[in-house]
Amino acid sequence: MKIAAIDIGTNSFILLIAEIINGKIIPIVEEFAIPRLGENIAHTYLISHDAIERSIKVLKHFKKIIDDNKVQNVYPIGTAVLREAKNGNIVAPLLSEILGVPIKVISGEEESELSFIGAISNFKDEQEILTTIDIGGGSTELVIGSKEKIINRISIPIGASKIKELFFSNDQYFDDFIELANSFIDKKLENTDKFFSNKLVGIGGTITTLAFILSGINTYNDNIINGFQLTFNDNYLLFQKLTNFTPFELAKHFNIDLKRADILLSGQLILMKIQEKFKKKDIQVSSKGLRFGVIEKYLRMK
Repeated sequence: MKIAAIDIGTNSFILLIAEIINGKIIPIVEEFAIPRLGENIAHTYLISHDAIERSIKVLKHFKKIIDDNKVQNVYPIGTAVLREAKNGNIVAPLLSEILGVPIKVISGEEESELSFIGAISNFKDEQEILTTIDIGGGSTELVIGSKEKIINRISIPIGASKIKELFFSNDQYFDDFIELANSFIDKKLENTDKFFSNKLVGIGGTITTLAFILSGINTYNDNIINGFQLTFNDNYLLFQKLTNFTPFELAKHFNIDLKRADILLSGQLILMKIQEKFKKKDIQVSSKGLRFGVIEKYLRMK
């Protein structure tokens, strides 16, 4: 049996097609695109016509891949951008028509749960307590728990795209604006101390991209990124270095997508503030995430 999960995010869309063999998820195809569905949403609270057109193009491409692979079950999931936009209830059905199946717009709590399930899907210890950190374009999810049970979860309405649009729209990371952004992030992270654990697991495009840059490899390799240890000190020093690059220079120098480079430092600020709050602990990077959680949850419900 083949299953497809589509993570429809504020900045990026990810398609995972997997085959289920003896109850295990075997990835067949992973396709990634950055249509920026939530572009300027922090200011307008509306999904723009241009963003919709870009997203339709991406989903048509995904639909062809799904059809070519003869996938039986397709589960598209809408996250922060579709639940927060004033026209999200109009855009979601429009995008659903392209896929031929309804997009399920989930709550922040459900998003955090699915990301947690996906991130720890390969972990062996059933009882180990850990915390997952998922920095998206429009929101950040924190979950504490184990493979046996989730203890607590929260979706915080800050993400890499939002911070960029609110504080760094001119691509200049001046100290005054960094201080303003940090104060804003700090306020949003109030009362999150209860999510601290001795093991932090990071997921999402910001974190995997930082791991890619710090690893020193030229081409993304999931075997290297998955399990990479991201220290606070390395993260801090890298941030100081990256502020000297424009998004274009950053993309060219480190071989990353320009649309990812454009919001990387804003997402990095969120991560550093979380690490500060959590005693500057190392983060174990997971290349899994919501898309794997969607399929895991499907299997549990069968």
